[in-house]
Amino acid sequence: MAEADHLLERLESLQQRFNEVNDLIVQPDVIAYQRRYVQLNREYKELKDIVDATAEYVLLKASIAEASQMLYEEKDQ
Repeated sequence: MAEADHLLERLESLQQRFNEVNDLIVQPDVIAYQRRYVQLNREYKELKDIVDATAEYVLLKASIAEASQMLYEEKDQ
């Protein structure tokens, strides 16, 4: 379980960086400095794939937990 926790911590830090990059690429001074803008845009695209996959993973994990709970709590005959 510790590995899963470590992975989620790492994914959360990537989410934070994604948010930072997202904020930076809309700032006029960054847009004006083309080289920096291109670097940030590239990083944004790479992080977006990871952030999207993380969101899907978290949603699926929650769905599995909910389904498991229903299996143990439901008493259908």
